[in-house]
Amino acid sequence: MKVTNGLLTFHSAAQAWNRSDSRAAKALSLRGQSENNLMREAHREAARILYEERNKDADDAKELYVDLHGRFSDA
Repeated sequence: MKVTNGLLTFHSAAQAWNRSDSRAAKALSLRGQSENNLMREAHREAARILYEERNKDADDAKELYVDLHGRFSDA
């Protein structure tokens, strides 16, 4: 999965808006939103894989390894 720089896309959308190109601004904004959603999904998948890998032998363990660094509630 290839994700381009979403921040650059939003910046381009702002530039388009500033030059009164609302059609391009809307298209770039939607593209940026899509890329942001792809990034969030990739982060969730990476967190799931890391959790499973770090705890694969946890059946008999008394502790589980859970890294909450950078994680935010979706609520």
